[in-house]
Amino acid sequence: DAGPAAATRAPTRLAADVALSARERAGALLRPAEGDRKGLLARALLLLALPAFPLALLAAAKLRAAYAAWYPPLVLRVLLRWPVEVAVVVVAWVLQVAVGAGALLVLPASLHARLDPVPAHLLTAAAAGLALSAPALVTGALIGRLYRSHAHQLGWE
Repeated sequence: DAGPAAATRAPTRLAADVALSARERAGALLRPAEGDRKGLLARALLLLALPAFPLALLAAAKLRAAYAAWYPPLVLRVLLRWPVEVAVVVVAWVLQVAVGAGALLVLPASLHARLDPVPAHLLTAAAAGLALSAPALVTGALIGRLYRSHAHQLGWE
């Protein structure tokens, strides 16, 4: 929290508190509280929709219509016909999100604990940009290769 006590904390203590808060929030995303049925339902829906997201993105981009992402037969046809290829794309996408979350949650706290604020901020921005762009390129390439290898069977031309 950024109350009046935050101004009196040493930078290393403040960075440690930010890192602890980030770990607690990440843990709360993974482990719901006991008896939290809404949280469990939301996580179940997320796991069911996870493979559909890259495919919905591909459908919307290729067909140049946002409604294509919301049309289940377009997405489910790809998901059911080529589950292994879709699993590779989903794993790459999950790794991209994990690397991005790590770069944006852990890196700022560790750099601000060791450096002055301005260099720490500049290094955080540069490192996060690199950490987010490389996995995004890999994921985009995998989605494009999935489409190119099955374009004639999809009929989205």
